[in-house]
Amino acid sequence: ADQPFGVRANALGILWALAIPEENKESIWCDKASRTAVLQGVPAVSPSTLGANAPLQQQQQQQGQWQPPHLQPLDVRSKALGALASLAAATENQAAIWQQSSISRELVQLTAEPGPLRPEALHATLHLARLEENQAALVQAGMREALEAASADQSL
Repeated sequence: ADQPFGVRANALGILWALAIPEENKESIWCDKASRTAVLQGVPAVSPSTLGANAPLQQQQQQQGQWQPPHLQPLDVRSKALGALASLAAATENQAAIWQQSSISRELVQLTAEPGPLRPEALHATLHLARLEENQAALVQAGMREALEAASADQSL
């Protein structure tokens, strides 16, 4: 997350390409650096600017030095979602991916809202929903309502 956005987008694009062959999916997800890169690429706000150090941010705000969180470019998020969807196609990865609470929240939100990331969010969700263990959790997380909203989207 410390790299410039262009570098991150290209790296995520490479991870996405590498995650397409079936034989790579499980090993890429099991690699902590690859998994972290994908997971950090999905959220709208860059993880490096989130409130991990709230007291420091409060002090900086009081001193007029605080900077708001940086939004991640669409290119970074799109490639991260593409890689996530490819990784989610492997049954071995499906439970572990859904158990990432930040990813489950992002997928529900992206599925519910119209926008350019909705198709990739739906693609990842499709793979995750194939695992019976994930199905009740998907419904509990609000995916049914999100899918109802997506079904009305004429651009899909």
